[in-house]
Amino acid sequence: APALFFYLIVAGLLASYFIPKASLSGGMFTTATWAIFGASNIQLVLTSDGYFAERMDFNPFIQTWSLGVEEQFYIVYPLLLLWALRRSRLALSVILVAGVAASFALSLSQWELRPTANFYLLPTRVWEWLTGALVATTPVVRIQRIPIWLRDIFCAIGLFLLVYALAFTNTKAGVSPWVQLLPVVATAVLLALIKPDLAVFRVLTLRPLVF
Repeated sequence: APALFFYLIVAGLLASYFIPKASLSGGMFTTATWAIFGASNIQLVLTSDGYFAERMDFNPFIQTWSLGVEEQFYIVYPLLLLWALRRSRLALSVILVAGVAASFALSLSQWELRPTANFYLLPTRVWEWLTGALVATTPVVRIQRIPIWLRDIFCAIGLFLLVYALAFTNTKAGVSPWVQLLPVVATAVLLALIKPDLAVFRVLTLRPLVF
């Protein structure tokens, strides 16, 4: 993508000038190279570079790991979507629910045994995207049946949980799947229920919050 290439070039030039060529920053251009192919998350696993490791403060390309996972997801998911929809919408829902459960369970089993791989790789992260896919494929009619006042309450709770997760997550102890679950569920609730007629929507669209 043009934006990615622009970022890699500009960040690479700035990094070459400002970051000392020491052991702490030795692998950053390798990360940038793998990022071109949407695989920097895999490279970071192969080099055992945890996201919260000290040396990562000197790698300006570290955040491309999430772009890599996203690109990998969007290679696989459309094929899964086409295959499932040829059968039925119910089949798609079953597959998505099973995918969320399996991926989350895998993440639970691996986050202490293989924390770096668990953090970076698609199999233990895909439940987050599949949760969004579940929201996107849920019939709107079912959501509209929920009373406005109840949707407002759910959205307010979701917003509170999202802010809480962003403000108080302790990354020093590692990021367990249970910690990741909080912002994912909160975001899913907001995406599924929020509409212009809700108070939470009006709060989130206030001019100081929109940019």
